[in-house]
Amino acid sequence: MIKKYYVQRDTPINLDRVNAQINDWQQNTVPTIKKMYDYYNGHHAIYQQTNRTDWREDVRVASNFCSQITAVKAGYFAGKPYNLNVSDKDFGSYVADIDADNDYQAKFTDHATTVSIAGISFELLYIWRNTIRYMPISPLEMFAVYYAEVEPDIAYAVRVYD
Repeated sequence: MIKKYYVQRDTPINLDRVNAQINDWQQNTVPTIKKMYDYYNGHHAIYQQTNRTDWREDVRVASNFCSQITAVKAGYFAGKPYNLNVSDKDFGSYVADIDADNDYQAKFTDHATTVSIAGISFELLYIWRNTIRYMPISPLEMFAVYYAEVEPDIAYAVRVYD
């Protein structure tokens, strides 16, 4: 299970707390996500096991249903693009241009696949050469900290990468 981190809305960002969250995330969440990616990629634990006996042939088979299920689920989920209905035609054209510049369909499919595998996906929004860009970020590199409320908003996100 993917652990979520919470803080009170009036709590300032504290380096010690963030470091503790990073350590907890690396020790508890990252191994779980890596295991889910291993299942998706067909790296099942059955291949690491030794033979049950010396006198019997080992004919164990591990089918990669995880990959098949994810492909169908992500394709179904991401197959129908969103429709943008706005009264301001200029704004609609602006958003359409941003999506075209970022190859929206491919990135949305990446998100759907990641959510199917790991249960969560992140997106980095940034400006590059005066253009709004966005890209998916692996849950192996990022986690979010939420406000401890009934409907929690993201307080901040932490990206850990080499």
